[in-house]
Amino acid sequence: MKKKVLLVCLTAAMIMSCASAALSASAVEITEETAQTVIDDEASGKSHNYNGIIYRITLRGEINIIGYTGDSSSLSIPDQLENKPVTSISASAFRNQTGIRSIALPYGLREISSRAFENCSSLENVIIPETVTSIESYAFKDCTSLSSIALPQNLTKIGWSAFENCYDLESITIPDEVTSIGRKAFKSCTALKEVTLPNGIAVISAQTFQDCVNLETVVIPNSASGINSEAFKGCVRLKNVYIPSRVKYIGANVFDGCERLTVYGKKYSTAEVYAVGKGIPFRTYPSASSGIKGDIDGDGIITSNDALLVLRYSVQLEKFDEDIVEQADVNGDGKADSSDSLSILRYSVGLRDYSIFER
Repeated sequence: MKKKVLLVCLTAAMIMSCASAALSASAVEITEETAQTVIDDEASGKSHNYNGIIYRITLRGEINIIGYTGDSSSLSIPDQLENKPVTSISASAFRNQTGIRSIALPYGLREISSRAFENCSSLENVIIPETVTSIESYAFKDCTSLSSIALPQNLTKIGWSAFENCYDLESITIPDEVTSIGRKAFKSCTALKEVTLPNGIAVISAQTFQDCVNLETVVIPNSASGINSEAFKGCVRLKNVYIPSRVKYIGANVFDGCERLTVYGKKYSTAEVYAVGKGIPFRTYPSASSGIKGDIDGDGIITSNDALLVLRYSVQLEKFDEDIVEQADVNGDGKADSSDSLSILRYSVGLRDYSIFER
């Protein structure tokens, strides 16, 4: 019996010794002071305050912003606190902070958590560092005064309803690295007139731009294979949507209420079938070169319709592929503009022989 007790004690001592050694090995990069602070923070819920910015120290020895109690209307969060990098902002950290009008986020921040700035109704401008790769769901929902925002080039994800009800947001360019845009991401952004979609997303999610009543033109990127239900429902001023042939699925009620809409696409494409079936005007989207300078619609001859297409392109009412831009540049100055349109028109009615057109 004594031998068994002795064996158990020896085994327990060995396990404790190994565990202690493993803990020491894994903690070599964390100072004793930092480790104790983290233990205190985790155990007691202790937080720290820097000019109203409430934060905690994580197990990695980094700073996590958890709230704000200050009264500044213009806020700049430092890149470091206590010589430790600020890398995260907790969910709802600045939610309902209606007094903040502008905020600069710290370089080193990796993501903007869900509801982080929801209902900051006076927020007009946000500076987001290039280190941010994700904007989570509802992050800026109901920021009704937000008028401009530059998204970082390294961004890959925009979550559900991230900018829903941002009524003053007029334009936004979504970086090409973005591969995921959640449903309702820009729903009811009623001032939004221009949006540049990235050539990396596989699908336009449901209700993404629903009720963006001032949106006029949308170019669906070549990477997209589908447009989900109600994506542009209620966009009453939407005039032009360009849909590439790779799109094979268009969901229910995608363009409901878009009474001014013309759909542009390839002949016999899903876009044409959908538009015809819904009674929406459809036009062929120029993309296939005939090899004849000035022939924009690809019918093999130069007519006034080609001149009109170039003129519309010059005022951003048409979207051309790169090969069509080259076809339209009949004067060789590297761009397609109204001068080229006039040259094509004159040629089409026999006022001048432009041999360059046959090159």
